[in-house]
Amino acid sequence: IACPLLLTQSNRAIAAFARWEDGRVMQMGHESQINGGLLGNGDAGQLLLNTIAWMAQGKELALVGVDNDLKGASTFLTNKGVPNKVIGLDELETVDIYIRNVYANLSDAQNSLIQTWVKQGGGLITGGHCWYWSSSNENCPVNHPGNKMLWGSGITISPATTENGTQVFGTVAPTPLHHAGKALPLIKEHLLGGVELNLEEQTITAQVVGYAVDALNLDFESYYDQIEPLLNEAPVIPTKQEPVVPAEAPVAFLMLKIANRYAVDLPPEELTPHPAASDFPGVPAAGAESVTATVTIDGSYAGRSGKYFASNAGAARWSSTGLWAPPGQVVSITVPSKAINALNVLVGSHTDKLWKKDKIQRFPNLVRSYKITEETIQVANAFGGMIYLRTPGGTSLGKMEVTIEGAVRAPFYVHGVTTKQEWLDTIRYYPAPFAEFVTPKIAFTVPSAAAAQIEDPVALMEMWEEIMDSYSDLDGNSYTRARAERFSLDRQISAGGWHSGYPIMGHIPDSGGLLDLNKIKASGSWGPFHELGHNHQYKDWHLPGTTESTCNLWSVYVSEVYLGLDLGSSHPAINLEKRKERLASYLATGPDFSKWSVWTALETYLQLEEAFGWGFYAPLFTEYRNLNANEKPKNNQERIDQWVIRSSKAVGFNLGPFYVSWGFPIDDAVINEVAALPEWADNPMLNFD
Repeated sequence: IACPLLLTQSNRAIAAFARWEDGRVMQMGHESQINGGLLGNGDAGQLLLNTIAWMAQGKELALVGVDNDLKGASTFLTNKGVPNKVIGLDELETVDIYIRNVYANLSDAQNSLIQTWVKQGGGLITGGHCWYWSSSNENCPVNHPGNKMLWGSGITISPATTENGTQVFGTVAPTPLHHAGKALPLIKEHLLGGVELNLEEQTITAQVVGYAVDALNLDFESYYDQIEPLLNEAPVIPTKQEPVVPAEAPVAFLMLKIANRYAVDLPPEELTPHPAASDFPGVPAAGAESVTATVTIDGSYAGRSGKYFASNAGAARWSSTGLWAPPGQVVSITVPSKAINALNVLVGSHTDKLWKKDKIQRFPNLVRSYKITEETIQVANAFGGMIYLRTPGGTSLGKMEVTIEGAVRAPFYVHGVTTKQEWLDTIRYYPAPFAEFVTPKIAFTVPSAAAAQIEDPVALMEMWEEIMDSYSDLDGNSYTRARAERFSLDRQISAGGWHSGYPIMGHIPDSGGLLDLNKIKASGSWGPFHELGHNHQYKDWHLPGTTESTCNLWSVYVSEVYLGLDLGSSHPAINLEKRKERLASYLATGPDFSKWSVWTALETYLQLEEAFGWGFYAPLFTEYRNLNANEKPKNNQERIDQWVIRSSKAVGFNLGPFYVSWGFPIDDAVINEVAALPEWADNPMLNFD
């Protein structure tokens, strides 16, 4: 019999106890709660003493054994007069209660020894988490050392984490609603009409079962068998017209989580199409034929520097195939042997997960990935999706042919390969619901209906290649890119109107920002330009407050230099009148660096460009990329100081007074260093001193 003991405000159990035949178990969510944390101001020490008293089962002088890694517990118990000794596992039979962490990789025989000892009347107190282990291992509930040790007790350590800070717990004991094993049958009965749960009860049970679903895969058959039939009888399908609102319909939200567990865990041959697929992302046109196609992909990818902090730089590079896996349909993929355990497959391009949204307008997870473990593998996605081969950074396999069987063709334009006439006559009518435009520098995944309206993909993608070269110009980097930057358009994304990353995500109604050639040339495309700018921001020159500022250097540069637009026409926030108003407002009460951000911070960079030209930035950005490890700034203050020094030396003037006028907190030694340079007589901030 296992039960939660301590619950966070979001109903996560961070301590649980169990009666295990004749013995007793207590698991704490972190080892500090039974070690160093005992000496703090909280109640962890009293909880440990209470637990020992409970486990002693009436024995007045129960002897506590403490593992060598938790000597803090031994010191605490000694100070409290509790008989204890530090022991090894071979001394287990000499104590009544045993305290240890959950991290040691014990043998099956050692785990069996502990389990038998507990069931015969011993008391086991453990502490530790699974989140760090899970960062490099799989299937925590089964494979984590602590779960192997506790197997059969009814307690499972999950890879989840709790809220930060000191946890404050109420005096009301947890109820069956807080027990994942008891809450699931209640939800089932609620759905069947046998039990009516009010909204508060629905919220608690849905949260608790949701945590279990997050942690437990389908190998825990007895758990999922209780609810599986209801997934097909009453599927939850979030739509734009009828979104799922978790706060109002927590059980519906839970059913999405359970459906997702099946969608990502079932082997391909057991998957079936999810009913939500026909709503989004859509299904191939009626009569679409499955094909067998061989595509050539590049299995080499050097990777991208993690210093490009907003670009999801560590992601494996996607290679498009132009093929779509229909919902629930098995697709076979055959690769050369050199790709085994090197590349992987992604099915689906809508990578944003919507579990944290207040309103959910499509199924929250639409992608599934597969490791390539042999030359031919089978893949499937309950929702369908584009098929990609993914190449991790640091891979050097060269070009290779990949054969895909059982997919349908998507409208797929490859710049420099697909002709305009091929696109117009045939390719734009291929049956998949989404299409792709791909160049070595940029790629778009957009609805096929929008793609079909493109009459000249050659001109469109030629423009975008030139735009990407403009980004390289400002960055001071090669036109040859390690990866093409990607856009994927979706019904709903995880944050914002657009957001950066790989892929950059945007909303389908904004497809004109990528596809409307004439509109882009006439008035720019600030949203996509802005997100591409984020993907070019570099940590070493990134100053505090400028995340939403310096990305717009590229927005302005492309609009002004490549498209030839006036500064104010590319975005209303940077017309001359707005700039003057904003600067005057910022300086009215004295510059405050804590408020130096977004458009205000951009003004600083625009003043530098207007004084020294766009050529000011590329050499400076290049200099930062070429810094030796010992030269790189390590914190915000060093980034500020280095920027002042390097930018001053780049132009040959003392820019210290300029930055001081903006409120930069600059080290005195830096002020003195740049003071040796000639005065900048044209400092635009002199007019405001």
